[in-house]
Amino acid sequence: RGDGVQVQRPVRLGAVQGFDGVAIDASAAHQRTDNYRKNNAFKQSRFNGGVQFNGGFGRLSLRADIARQDQRFAGSLNEAEFLANPRQTKTPDDFGKMDSDRYTAAWERKVGAFDLAAELAHRTKDVEATYFGSKSVYDSKQTQFSPRVRHLAQFDGLLNELVAGFDFGRWNRVTHSDYSAADATQRS
Repeated sequence: RGDGVQVQRPVRLGAVQGFDGVAIDASAAHQRTDNYRKNNAFKQSRFNGGVQFNGGFGRLSLRADIARQDQRFAGSLNEAEFLANPRQTKTPDDFGKMDSDRYTAAWERKVGAFDLAAELAHRTKDVEATYFGSKSVYDSKQTQFSPRVRHLAQFDGLLNELVAGFDFGRWNRVTHSDYSAADATQRS
C-alpha cells in the first residue's frame, strides 16, 4: 500500500544467444517504488522473449511479451489537507492494476522475386481499478492474422516494389463495472 517513503527498487536482466540458424533473446525487468505519499506505491514487472529459426522453410519466429502493473492511488488533497500532512491519502482503498500478455508467431520466406510473410498475434489485457469505492474490471482479447506478399522488379531502369496483404482481426472486451456495461466486439 505504500507508507509514504520514496524508495525505488529497479532490476533488469537480458540475454541473447545465437547458433546454427537459431537465435534466442530474453529480457526481464521489475520496478517498485512506494513513492512520497501513503497509498501511492507502484510496481511493474515485464518479460520479453523470443526464438527465431532460419532454414530452408524461411524464417520462423515466436515471441512472448508479458507485463504486470499495480498502482495505488493516493487521491487529491485540498490546500488545508496538504498543509496538515502532505503525505496522507484520502482514498486508502483506490488502486489500479493491469495484466497484459502478447504472443506472436511470424513466418517469412523468399521465393524468387517474391517475399512471402505472415504474422499471427494474440493479446489479452485484464484491467481492474477501484475509485472512491466504485469497482471497474474489463478483460479484452485481440487476435490478428496478417499475410503479405511483396514483389521487387526492375521496370524501365527503376526498382519497383509491390506489396499486397490483408489484416484479419477480432477484438473483444467484456466489462464488469458499477457504472458501465460497455461490452464490445469488433471484427475486421
